Amino acid sequence: MKKLRMGWWMIVMALAGLQILFLGISEPSAAPQGVLKQAIHWSLSADYLDPATNIGGISAGLPLYLFHDTLVKSMPEGNLTPSLAESWTVSPDAKTYEFKLRRGVKFHNGDHLTAEDVVFSLGRYRAARGKTIQKKVEKVKAVNPNLVRIQFKDSFPDFMEHLLPSGSAMAWVAPKKYIEKVGEAEFKKNPSAADLQVCGIRARGAACGGGE
Repeated sequence: MKKLRMGWWMIVMALAGLQILFLGISEPSAAPQGVLKQAIHWSLSADYLDPATNIGGISAGLPLYLFHDTLVKSMPEGNLTPSLAESWTVSPDAKTYEFKLRRGVKFHNGDHLTAEDVVFSLGRYRAARGKTIQKKVEKVKAVNPNLVRIQFKDSFPDFMEHLLPSGSAMAWVAPKKYIEKVGEAEFKKNPSAADLQVCGIRARGAACGGGE
């Protein structure tokens, strides 16, 4: 009798578990609603809105996190967490770096992010440590729409640390076609950014769909 009751109890628990599982699957997650307002206690400069003139660090970097996205950035998973770049490789001599971009990422104006935007942004950057790093560069090339290759004149083993938002804003990507169309001054007023949220990414490390 005791074994029979134990058997019925296990069946009831199993059915209850299945019910919770199916209910969880059938109920879609609610879409984000409302307006997010960010309050800060320091003054902002218009230069902070543009990756090319942003000096990096906590104070200046906050607007970039709100509007833009970067090749790699510090996240709970680690200092060098993939973002716009889903992966990267470094040559044994630390002179050549390649970044593989996520497919399907869009700027706010609807343009697709490509390697040309990354090349453009790296060359356009002129804030903290910009000139120092650019003097080390031999060539920056868009190998294909989703692959960027950076070659340095000499070994540069700590280049990735310079790309982190705490080091500079060099790796934040701006839209080449949009800036060439509207001009630098207008871009500061209405920045169009490459943002993983635009293509529906909510979980870190997920890939965008529908890329070209």
